[in-house]
Amino acid sequence: MLLVVVFVVSLLLNGDWLANNLNEFKKDHLKPLLVFLVACSFIRREQQVRIILLGFVLGFALRSLLVLAYYGLDLAWLAPYRRGYAMDAVFYLLLTSVLLLYGQDWLSRRWRVLLVVMWGVEMLNLVLHQSRTPLLVIVASLLLLLLLNGSWRKSLLLLLGCVISAAGLFAAKPELWQRYASTFRSDTYQQDPALLERQGIWVATDFLIRQQPVLGYGPGWRKLALLARHEQLLKYLQAGTHPRNRSAYLYFTGRAYPYGKANPHSLYFQVALETGLLGLLVYLSFLLAILWLAFRQVWRQTVRHPVASSLLVIIPAFLLVGFANGMWANAVLLMMLAGMLLSQVVLRSGSSSGKLA
Repeated sequence: MLLVVVFVVSLLLNGDWLANNLNEFKKDHLKPLLVFLVACSFIRREQQVRIILLGFVLGFALRSLLVLAYYGLDLAWLAPYRRGYAMDAVFYLLLTSVLLLYGQDWLSRRWRVLLVVMWGVEMLNLVLHQSRTPLLVIVASLLLLLLLNGSWRKSLLLLLGCVISAAGLFAAKPELWQRYASTFRSDTYQQDPALLERQGIWVATDFLIRQQPVLGYGPGWRKLALLARHEQLLKYLQAGTHPRNRSAYLYFTGRAYPYGKANPHSLYFQVALETGLLGLLVYLSFLLAILWLAFRQVWRQTVRHPVASSLLVIIPAFLLVGFANGMWANAVLLMMLAGMLLSQVVLRSGSSSGKLA
């Protein structure tokens, strides 16, 4: 709720962007907020949680089949389903993994086989998507999940399976090997045009944040292209000697000139641009508080519940991938899980109080 207050104050202080900010808040942030409130207020029973989580997983599985058809059959009309796929996989592939581990007592064998097949399809799509950071973060999160579950053998099998699968895929498609191997070469971060462009966007966004550091510019990242036309910012980029400054200048005066074409490409820069450093502090505090509650539930091992286990791997993955990608407006599943967890914590606290009485 404190973050909503920050949003409102930022809206009021940025009068020039008031109409735009209201529209952007409705477009990007209203749905996650409502999902969180509904999950807190109405999702009480275990059966409800299971059905909702399975629904999220199956919805992403259907999308994954469409993306696989796009890659395999080269169907251009399926391209929209590919957009943002790697970012969404950070949430949904990890949730699928949690259900496979913790849903054995309520998922039938047929459902588990289906989830295993879809898990494989999602991993294949992720590799073919060629998004380096999400893939590395997801693999690391899967290992963390298996270790938390005490599955040392499964962890080793996962590593072995990844190595064998990667070897076969890279042998069939050498260009994929070049793409992923570039992640570990230092010259990639100094010469790669795409990375230089992204670094330039961060430089420009950082400049804008320093102009209004406390409460930012209000909801919505799409205004970045217009904010970047700031005369002082363009002079600053032109005067810079690093290639990223030149790249940013060309980006904001050329390809990303129209409204909505420029993205901060960082969770932290995006939140700070919209809500300032105060909003960033509140948002990170919220995520860390949810992570702590999830850790307490898993540590106590009162129940093998998928919600706490999901959050325990999804939140670190979200924070890690957020260094190079901004996607907090799309974190509907994260807000749903957070609401479910808070509801469970409140119910258990109430039950404990009742027993003591």
